[in-house]
Amino acid sequence: MNRHLALVLNSVLPGSGLLLRHPGVWPAVPAVLGAAGLSLIAVALTSPGTAAIIPVGWCGLGLWIAAVLVATIAWMLVERPSSRDLSAIQPLFREVAKAYLSGDLAAAEQAARRLVALAGTEAGAWRLLALVTRAQGRTDQAAKLDRRAARLELARI
Repeated sequence: MNRHLALVLNSVLPGSGLLLRHPGVWPAVPAVLGAAGLSLIAVALTSPGTAAIIPVGWCGLGLWIAAVLVATIAWMLVERPSSRDLSAIQPLFREVAKAYLSGDLAAAEQAARRLVALAGTEAGAWRLLALVTRAQGRTDQAAKLDRRAARLELARI
């Protein structure tokens, strides 16, 4: 998530920075900015004698409603991990743990990579692969895997 863009969105329209948390919601960002800008213009210019500007505020409200609808639809379409693969995932966790604890790091890495292939949206799978990779002495690659797991955990919050 781009923190600077989230700060701008939140300063213009509090709470709208949450639009950036889900990848499919990016089309709503310009709509939110446009709606907020038009609304601010409408508020600033709606004084006695400027009644012709009021429709601009209604346009802003319409854009805001459209942004909320797009954000809601995108949020509903975001792929979430399913529990149907649980029967295949649990044995792989056990296999990784068993191989790691017995010192067979090659088998542990192979099982951890299969686990990541099945449960790529689970931060725990990436952390387990990072653990095995670190035990093999590849600390740079393990750090990358840990960062990926942290991004997945952050996306779930």
